[in-house]
Amino acid sequence: MNEITITKVNHLETNKIMQLVEESTLEGFRHLKRLVSDYEAGTNRFDKDGEALFIATQNGDIVGVCGLNQDPIAGNGRVRRLYVLPDARRFGIGRLLMEAVITEAKNYYRMLVLKTDNPAGHLNFEGAANVQAHQFLASLLGAQLLARSFRDTSRFDMIADGLLSALT
Repeated sequence: MNEITITKVNHLETNKIMQLVEESTLEGFRHLKRLVSDYEAGTNRFDKDGEALFIATQNGDIVGVCGLNQDPIAGNGRVRRLYVLPDARRFGIGRLLMEAVITEAKNYYRMLVLKTDNPAGHLNFEGAANVQAHQFLASLLGAQLLARSFRDTSRFDMIADGLLSALT
């Protein structure tokens, strides 16, 4: 059985996510190396008010990670360091991690921001998901923010549903 669990961690044992760091590096990403170095240096431990770090496990193995930080703009939260191992993709793990971040963010922030320096995100979708993914990725183009006002729940739900659909 492919049991997937999302856990909010209060203390990250960085040695336990080294497979994620290695795989992400092979794919050309630097953000998990930065996660480990910032965490070990104490510059970002996802421990301020409104911050959280989530790990995804599949059959007991850590296969994904995603964090939530305070954004420099007051009232905004920022999605950070989202990554799922290539062999664990297409099981909805990215969606589950984002759902956990969104649920946590609702308690603290008016807006949720996702920035990327890689607008294509190396994501591949087919059929209707391809259209949704391109709409989502277009909103990220140029490291622009993807945001939702938590005060307007119907608009947020529409954006979140589109994002989650594109990630599954």
